[in-house]
Amino acid sequence: MNNELLTACQQAGIQLDGCVTHEGQPVDGARLLWAIAGNESNWGTLREFVRHEKGYLPGGYYYRNSLQIRQEFRRWGVLAGSSFGSFQIMYESAREVGYQGHPILLQHDGTCAEWAAKIIKHRFIAKQVCRNVADVLHAFFVDAGRSSPTNYIEQGLANYVRGLPDPNWPEWAPSVPVQVSA
Repeated sequence: MNNELLTACQQAGIQLDGCVTHEGQPVDGARLLWAIAGNESNWGTLREFVRHEKGYLPGGYYYRNSLQIRQEFRRWGVLAGSSFGSFQIMYESAREVGYQGHPILLQHDGTCAEWAAKIIKHRFIAKQVCRNVADVLHAFFVDAGRSSPTNYIEQGLANYVRGLPDPNWPEWAPSVPVQVSA
């Protein structure tokens, strides 16, 4: 189990507590972040992979239509058109809500979780009026330029319902069912 990621979700999730609901109950921000990390990086096991998002790279739709994105590309190169870490946060998405650091620092779980929470709160909840966990999962999926989020939402909801792992049980593996022998 990734204790660093779990701690990052707990710390950053505080800013999301109660901002949206799940089945009529106020959301637990740490569980929401943990659910998204499950979808995006198998709870951090794939966090070291930087995804280059072609829409933000030369020739891509957003690159062609945004002077700001072209300027960021000149500054950071391909990193400006990439997503990072356990939440696969787009550098551009983080920059739009105030991130000023080097793109590669988004690989760190603490930084990535903090900016994932800020993006959710300031873009998805405040501007897109997400009201529940499914809305947030949909917005997170579509923000990355993907379509048809049905499976993503279903898996994210299952991750949310499963809850947070017990940090005192290091064998907990969220992607593998646990079997207890008698």
